[in-house]
Amino acid sequence: MMSSVMESGLPVQTGKRLINVRTTPDGVTVQFEDGSLANGDLLIGTDGIHSRIRTLLNALLGGLSHDVPTYLVSTLFFGVEVALVSGTYESIVYDTLLEQTGQSHAFEKRLGQVKLLNSLALIISSLTGGLVATVLSPRLAYFATIPLVTISLGALLTFKEPHLHHAEGRTSLKSHLLAISQTIFQPGKTLRIVTVLLATSLLLSVIFEFGPLWQLALAAPVGLYGLANAAVLSAGGVGSWLSVRRMLSKPATIVGVAGLLMVSSLALVIVKHAVVVILAQGVLVAGGVGVSMVFTRLLHDSLSSRVRAGAASPARATMKAINAAPNPTSTTLTPTAFDGLFLD
Repeated sequence: MMSSVMESGLPVQTGKRLINVRTTPDGVTVQFEDGSLANGDLLIGTDGIHSRIRTLLNALLGGLSHDVPTYLVSTLFFGVEVALVSGTYESIVYDTLLEQTGQSHAFEKRLGQVKLLNSLALIISSLTGGLVATVLSPRLAYFATIPLVTISLGALLTFKEPHLHHAEGRTSLKSHLLAISQTIFQPGKTLRIVTVLLATSLLLSVIFEFGPLWQLALAAPVGLYGLANAAVLSAGGVGSWLSVRRMLSKPATIVGVAGLLMVSSLALVIVKHAVVVILAQGVLVAGGVGVSMVFTRLLHDSLSSRVRAGAASPARATMKAINAAPNPTSTTLTPTAFDGLFLD
C-alpha cells in the first residue's frame, strides 16, 4: 500500500508519532510528538506497539507480553487477583476489629489508614515506575514488582486471621452461596447500600480508567500525564482522610460534597483547560472514595460474619466487572497513538 500511495504522487509523512487526532469538517488534523501539526483528508496508521503514549495509557500490559495471546493470559491472572481481593481485605479489617474490641466504630478509621497507605504506595509506584520505564525499560518496571509481591506475601503469613466467620459452624458450599445471594439481592437496606457503592465505584472507574483520555483530548503535554495521575491518586488519600475524620457523617458536609461533585462533573464536560480538568477529577475521586468508605461500613454492619467476606467480595467484583464493560469500546472510539503514514 505504501508503494502504491507514493507512486500516485501524493505527499506522504512517515516516521512521526501522533499524540492527538481531531476530525474537522475539512478533514483531519493531527498533532505530532514534536509539536508540529498537519491537516489532510485521510489518515492511515497502525496502533504502534512501541509508542510511548500507548505504553503510558495502557498500564495493564503484562511484563512478558510479546503478542496478544500472552497479554490476554496476563490479564486473566490479573482479573482473578482482583476478584479474590475485592472486598476481602475490608472484611478482614472489620472482623479483626470485632474480635479485638467487640465493636466496629473504628472501622472507617482503620480502613482509612489502609487506604491512605495504599494511596501512598500507588503514588510512589506511579512515579517510580514512570522513572524506571523512561530511564531503563518499560518491561523492567513490571518485573520490578515481583520482589515486592514476595515481600508482601511474607508479611501476610505473619498476620493472625480473624475467626469470627467460623463461630456459627461450617455449612455446605451450596447453602453458603445461597445465603450470600439472598443477602446481596434481597430488596431492602443492603441492596440500597450496594447500589450506592456501585454508583461510586462506576464514578471512580471512569476517572481512573479513562482519566488520561481527557488529557489526550486537550492535547496536554506528555509530562502532565504523570503529574495528573499522581494528583488523582493523592485525591484518593484525601477522601480516606475525610472519612477517617467522620466529616462525611455531618449533613452540612454531605450537601457540600454533593455540590462539589456536581460542579466538578460539569467542569469535565464544559471546561477545556487541562489543569482545571485535573482538579475536577481530583475532587470527584476524593468525594467518591469518602462516600464509598462510609457505605462500605454500612454494608459490613448489615452483614453477619458468616457471609461478610463471601458477600462483600462478589459485590465488589461485580462492580468492577460492570465498570470494565465500556473498556473494549474505548480502543475503537478514541484515538491513542499511532505509527503510520499521513496523506495530505
